[in-house]
Amino acid sequence: MESVPIVDFSAYSLEKELPDHAQLQTLVDEIHIAFTTIGFVYLKNTGCPQNVVENAMRKSKEFFVLKEETKLTFGSFNSDFGYIGTEQEG
Repeated sequence: MESVPIVDFSAYSLEKELPDHAQLQTLVDEIHIAFTTIGFVYLKNTGCPQNVVENAMRKSKEFFVLKEETKLTFGSFNSDFGYIGTEQEG
């Protein structure tokens, strides 16, 4: 089993005013490879405050322990966002 790629997001972090073009292209390439091969990516050095990350993780855990029928009310089968039930992606 392959592991989730860890991508350094510092080239385009929230702390930068303008990214370096070469570094940004490397970042884009790494993210593209991660999503097209593994489907997930771990971003480090985003500049996102730790409390925001922790809150997002807490809310995610709260959501995924809900009953399936409750999660399905957040579905959107005609777009690229929203909850999609287990084994329902096409």
